[in-house]
Amino acid sequence: MTEPNRRPQPEPSTDARLKLSRLLGIAGGCLLVVVCVWRFMGPAQPSEEISLSTPSIAKTMTPPASVGVVVPRTRIPSAPIVTTDSPATEVVAEKMNQFAKSRRAVAHAIAQKLGVVVPADIDHYFDAVEGRRWEEADELFLSLKKRRDESQPRSRELDSLFPAVHETLGVSEVAREWPAEQLLEYGNRILGSLRPGMVYLGGTDAGRYIPTLLAETSEGERPLVLTQNALADNSYLEYARFLHGDRLNALTPEDSNRAFQDYVEDARRRYDHDQQFPHEPPQIKPGEQVEVFGGKTQVGGQVAVMAINERLTQALMQRNPGTSFAMEESYPFAASYAQATTLGPVLELGVSDASQLLTADRAAQSVEYWKTTASTVGGPDENSSSSEQRRAYAKMAAAQAGLLNQAGFSESAMETYAIAARIHPGDPEVAFRYSDLLVQQNRAQDAIPIVRAAVEAHPEQAGLVQLLNQLRAMQPPSSTTAP
Repeated sequence: MTEPNRRPQPEPSTDARLKLSRLLGIAGGCLLVVVCVWRFMGPAQPSEEISLSTPSIAKTMTPPASVGVVVPRTRIPSAPIVTTDSPATEVVAEKMNQFAKSRRAVAHAIAQKLGVVVPADIDHYFDAVEGRRWEEADELFLSLKKRRDESQPRSRELDSLFPAVHETLGVSEVAREWPAEQLLEYGNRILGSLRPGMVYLGGTDAGRYIPTLLAETSEGERPLVLTQNALADNSYLEYARFLHGDRLNALTPEDSNRAFQDYVEDARRRYDHDQQFPHEPPQIKPGEQVEVFGGKTQVGGQVAVMAINERLTQALMQRNPGTSFAMEESYPFAASYAQATTLGPVLELGVSDASQLLTADRAAQSVEYWKTTASTVGGPDENSSSSEQRRAYAKMAAAQAGLLNQAGFSESAMETYAIAARIHPGDPEVAFRYSDLLVQQNRAQDAIPIVRAAVEAHPEQAGLVQLLNQLRAMQPPSSTTAP
């Protein structure tokens, strides 16, 4: 929508637009460390992400190994799961205790099925969690992880049972980090938006572990919650099959191999194109690591990991054609947007029902949803709203804005990005994605204050500083902007 008093801005030159587009891509790739807050390394800062940009992908021709794990069962009620008059902190503490007990039982059931013995340290870990001895639990987790990763050959016991330990760690971390009332509200908002029988794929720590905690400690038939970021991990796939094999046709190691090889072949085709036609727009994406040595293709980096995860998500959907899938986005899965729509705060994938397709009316409803959410979440100066909560909602709003934009509803996308920026001012992911759309609409000047706020909040991120400088360089000569 054009504002009546807005001064027309000159269209950026092709070179300037291409340069900025590349910068946005590079920054977005770097930003994955911030936006995909799914952790592999145990207790960590919110910006730490699992990095499969190394040995398993970059130096070998085998699918990504060891990522993490997850849980659940099926059927997602339309009403909030938590309905109790108990104080929220007591509710979360009790649920955490129930969850630890259930995962200990799962570990023992897996061990019995495989005919292995549960290592004493695993039981000690669950003892510490149930006793809320967090420092001890975290140290035990790191010790177990180190033993699992460094043992050659890998210990069958640890490799098979570690997913239950890892998932318990993730759930305990969000339970410790999030204010109890906000944790319950956030989890209920996600689970309550889903239809019965849907499979939900979480993308971030909060988006995966909070719904898992609530789903696994609720009465009756339980929702089925998975994580999109662990679909390349064979240990996780075995864990998911053990938990949900009667309700979900889970992925197999062959699916993982196929997704990896398909990605490598596609990357090699694009790499060859860029080598043969250096003056054409590059097909290798910014941040995508593709190298060829002795005729063999080696790939790595977060962009490659997420491209493989997107293929695996699509393979999972193909294996379960009668099942509906919803997702809290970890990283934009653009290829999955064609048949996606908004569903409460998350995305629904593979929509076949014409009544559920993304239309202009549904896009407008999504904008209204986020306006209402923003009014309840509050701003950064309000004691009732934590940074974790605001970041989580801003990310989900930005994900829906990206879908709306690709579907052609750019005005609704613009409104949603603006709401996301209000929910969590200075959010790097929102800044990158929002500014990208503004540049596409020749409004680079309007992106400057958004990116400047992100630079002030995250001065350590060089990509944001580069982006801000590029946006300033695109201004008309007569324009002035505050430093």
